[in-house]
Amino acid sequence: MKGIDSEEALCTFALLGLLFASRSEFTVRSGPPDWRSAAARLAFAAFIAVAYGIAGFWLLERREFGIDFTWRDAAIRTSQVLTLRDPGLMPRTRHARWFLDSLQIMTATALLYSVYSLFRPVLYRLRTLPQERARAMTILEKYGRSSLDCFKLWPDKSLFFNEAGRGFLAYRVAGGFAVVLGDPVGPDEDVVATVREFTAFCEENGWRLALYQTTPEFLEAYRLLGFKAFKVGDDTIVDLRRFTLDGREHRALRSAVRKLESAGVVAVWLNPPLSDTVVRELRGISDEWLRIPGGVSVNSRWAGSFRST
Repeated sequence: MKGIDSEEALCTFALLGLLFASRSEFTVRSGPPDWRSAAARLAFAAFIAVAYGIAGFWLLERREFGIDFTWRDAAIRTSQVLTLRDPGLMPRTRHARWFLDSLQIMTATALLYSVYSLFRPVLYRLRTLPQERARAMTILEKYGRSSLDCFKLWPDKSLFFNEAGRGFLAYRVAGGFAVVLGDPVGPDEDVVATVREFTAFCEENGWRLALYQTTPEFLEAYRLLGFKAFKVGDDTIVDLRRFTLDGREHRALRSAVRKLESAGVVAVWLNPPLSDTVVRELRGISDEWLRIPGGVSVNSRWAGSFRST
């Protein structure tokens, strides 16, 4: 901003060299890019460019352009330069010409940074995210242990892989909290390490952490990591291969089944993949149910995922 100064430039390049040599000491992990962060980056880049231009014009002496810039004049000239219009200025000194060049460079940099910020979420969703989900699917098929595991690959989840690359967990951030769905997926011996690494990841991002619907199998390990257990409820697991309506304890259930059968209700098992006709019928039933008062409270993501299945 002062112009070319060889001594200060040498100090700057020396500092740049030191930073490059010690770059491994300055690391931070961040969550997946999204449109909100892209918009914030875009607004920040625009603010820096505008502030630089206005302050620069206002601080310039009259001899630079033959104009004594007011705040209003500085804002108008800056907007003209940033929108690639001719500001109608004739630089009279080398410093004035350098300032115009620097403002144009600042404009080009802001535009490039804005494009990068806006397309980064797109690149992540088109390139990185599919690879992560394919990798997670491979791990899940080998080490899946919970009925919740199939939900960990839904689009609303982000994935975190441990350093060993053998396990992952699915989470979502809201209100400064990272909520993990169930236990990590992977070898049993990697579960504690995965949670410990993710805890450090959350600390670096300033998030608090909660694990939702974990199994009793790893509760003691979670307690040793500093977590507190809070029981919400229990899952009922039925072994369909051994289930039967026979016996005295299922008398009420047998009665309910007979009432349904007498009313014409029939249970049909459909093996996947489902035909387009069946999917259309199910979609029609779902849409009709959602129009019933109270039905709209169902999670729209579930309805969308059900329809795309």
